[in-house]
Amino acid sequence: MSFSRKAVFAVLLGLAAWVRAEEPRERQAVSLLIENDMLFDTDRYYTNGFSIAWSRVQPPRSWLKEIAARVGYHRNVLSESHGLEIGQVMSTPANIQLTTPQPDDRPWAGLLFFGPTLQLDVGKELDVFKMFLGVSGPWSLADRTQAQWHRFIKVKTPKGWAHQLENEPEFGFIYEHRWRLDLLTPEGDWNLELIPKAGFHLGTVLDKVDLGAQVRFGWHVPRDFGTSLIGTSGNLPPTRFTGKLVTRRNGFGAHLFASARGSAVFRNLFLDGSTFRSGPSVQREAFTGSLEWGLALTNSRFRVTITSVYQSREFVGQIRAQKFSSLNLAYFW
Repeated sequence: MSFSRKAVFAVLLGLAAWVRAEEPRERQAVSLLIENDMLFDTDRYYTNGFSIAWSRVQPPRSWLKEIAARVGYHRNVLSESHGLEIGQVMSTPANIQLTTPQPDDRPWAGLLFFGPTLQLDVGKELDVFKMFLGVSGPWSLADRTQAQWHRFIKVKTPKGWAHQLENEPEFGFIYEHRWRLDLLTPEGDWNLELIPKAGFHLGTVLDKVDLGAQVRFGWHVPRDFGTSLIGTSGNLPPTRFTGKLVTRRNGFGAHLFASARGSAVFRNLFLDGSTFRSGPSVQREAFTGSLEWGLALTNSRFRVTITSVYQSREFVGQIRAQKFSSLNLAYFW
């Protein structure tokens, strides 16, 4: 091959490599989310939950845009994220040592579920569409999980799971919309953000409407849409598919956050009892609220989020409000 041909070939090869490098790349994420009331030494009501989630962020596909347009969704989608979450949650009465039924307290209940999720990033707004399928009752394996965990940490074993809700299939749909509003210069090292959110749940587990907001302040706050808990938006990965870092600039980021949420609740499996069978139940409160606060540490590959949650009374006769903590570990590539 002559020198001129080699030169042309090298130029073309370099150009192809540059074009390939400039093409938007997908990102993937896995996360582990653990929620437990152990730090508050309560061991009652919503006492434990965990989920493992995987998601992939990529440029919006043409067929998805076509379907969205046909159903009236005409927004400019910058990226799409689809994933899957698998998890388990459980709740108990205040006294887990009684072997007899407790008709005036929260029922023993567990849920094992998985849920496919689609998230559409339209710039400073995010739409979350999530379905879930699961089982409640002994099929959920919540009784075994709690018993094994209590043996591991060497505390008293719960004794009332024989009175839990009956086996049932569960299904539902979650929608949530989030806005990201910059209150300080978005390109600076320090940033203050407000993330309002609104959504609803429909299905056999929960029927409710939510309104809330989160405030975030810190160093190199990531360009995402905040935090979430089990049973809400699920895993929230980086929302850009360009392969850029999670944080605004290279390196480490840390921020504090605080959230408030109000809910109008029309049904709650964990309070109203089984959907298709009769069983234990309590009278739920029609309106509930919660406060969340915590710390998040981020870099290009990892995110660690620690959250404390205060949940108002959810049923008539509830002794105290609910408190629990959450740990979210996420890895991006």
